[in-house]
Amino acid sequence: HVGGQYYVWFKEQREDADDLRDRDNQLEHDYSCPQAYRTSIPEEFYPTTYVKQKTMEYIDQHAAAEGPQPFFLMASFPDPHHPFTPPGKYWEMYKPTDMELPASFDYGNVEPPPHVKWAREARQSGEAVTNSQNAFAVYEQEVLEARALTCGMIAMIDDAVGEILAKLEEAGLSDNTIVIFTADHGDFLGDHGLMLKGPAHFEGVTRVPFIWAEPDAQAHTTNTLAGTVDIAQTILDRAQ
Repeated sequence: HVGGQYYVWFKEQREDADDLRDRDNQLEHDYSCPQAYRTSIPEEFYPTTYVKQKTMEYIDQHAAAEGPQPFFLMASFPDPHHPFTPPGKYWEMYKPTDMELPASFDYGNVEPPPHVKWAREARQSGEAVTNSQNAFAVYEQEVLEARALTCGMIAMIDDAVGEILAKLEEAGLSDNTIVIFTADHGDFLGDHGLMLKGPAHFEGVTRVPFIWAEPDAQAHTTNTLAGTVDIAQTILDRAQ
């Protein structure tokens, strides 16, 4: 249910855009995980494809301009995100049986923290809200399904990023472009028996991927404490 310019574009491409977005018109599946529905939106009209296409269009336009100037481009993919709706082949790319529960899913004989205990009791009593942005407790099968579908969403982004990087190469810009890959937050995805995100600052939500790829740079990793607030300043420093 991505909105904004994507939604306007989608409606221009397909007269049945609203029908395709409607959860009542989803394709058949046997998943039980809340917010897992098999969207009818074809891959070529899914938000990930839209962002990829607009990004590649910008690269082409920039490369074709006379005396191209330095540029900053942010390709912001909505996925991976709930609801869990990888389109087309990406729905079936990974199976719940291929997934594992996170080590922190079950507290065993240890009393869970009050907020986790509250979430579990709310789910067991039927009072939990599972169709909103708020975190909720989940059962084992739901976790495995959500993880499989999330891997499908990530795979689609991986494919899109590959095409974007190939476009940079084709445009002759790859040798002079820094590429940063990161995210704004994670998802519990079963950590501590929870789904989505919320005010519980477990690592599944607070730790995000971060890759800084610079031409001719020596690859290495660091354990230095850093946060998203550091990214903008680093970009400005590097761009002088």
